[in-house]
Amino acid sequence: MMNSNILLLNTFFKSLKHYDYHQLNGCCSEHVVYFDPIFGLLERNKLIGLWEMLSKNAKGLTIDYGEIVPVDDEYYTCDWSITYYYPPTGRKVQSSIKSYFLLKEGKIEEYSNAYSIHDWSKQAIGFTGWLFGWNRFFQQSIKNKAQKALISFLQG
Repeated sequence: MMNSNILLLNTFFKSLKHYDYHQLNGCCSEHVVYFDPIFGLLERNKLIGLWEMLSKNAKGLTIDYGEIVPVDDEYYTCDWSITYYYPPTGRKVQSSIKSYFLLKEGKIEEYSNAYSIHDWSKQAIGFTGWLFGWNRFFQQSIKNKAQKALISFLQG
């Protein structure tokens, strides 16, 4: 029998897979914090906005997730992948991600993703990403553009 935290994370990933950012919202606590190598540290409203932006703008978006692994009663990990066409270049991106979750009182309290920005930039940007994707200044440029795109989306 699955515990309630694993059921919650299954709901989370199924919602992500079906672009249901409203249900994703319901999986998170009011004080959820999220970290992503490109988008940085986000609080709840920006996190929900990020999911909405991805679901509305990413072409060919598919998500597959593996086993949700409990570390202890509150911490869980999951390896998953996301595939989509990066809108600015139209290039196909397939990222393998390791996510870490802290769950409290039946909700996601903290959530972080780990993946290589260099690997992402090689796919999303092409040769320039391959050549410079390891460079922290180039990576900061990627982060700045992503964060500006999210702010622009949130402002409508």
